[in-house]
Amino acid sequence: MVNALGPLRTLRWFSLVMPILYLLTPFTLLLPRALQHPVLFLFLFGKSVLAIFAFPCSTILLTNSSPSLRILGTLNGIAVTLSALSRGIGPAVRSPLYG
Repeated sequence: MVNALGPLRTLRWFSLVMPILYLLTPFTLLLPRALQHPVLFLFLFGKSVLAIFAFPCSTILLTNSSPSLRILGTLNGIAVTLSALSRGIGPAVRSPLYG
């Protein structure tokens, strides 16, 4: 898929689809009992696949945006720091929305 679309288009498309999956996941409780688990499995599987494709695409774009190899280490360090902060702060900010 990345070969066909390129990393930028793939990242854009997956970044649009992933929030939709996150928003639809809690509503699986409204489905009939027999469909809840299969739909939840599909949503979580889709989220995993999207994340598996999106992370390398963002890393490729970040690497390509570096003007020199000397700055690349700093750029990757900042990216990893911001990613860790987002993973730590994100659940605390989103949980009141679902509560």
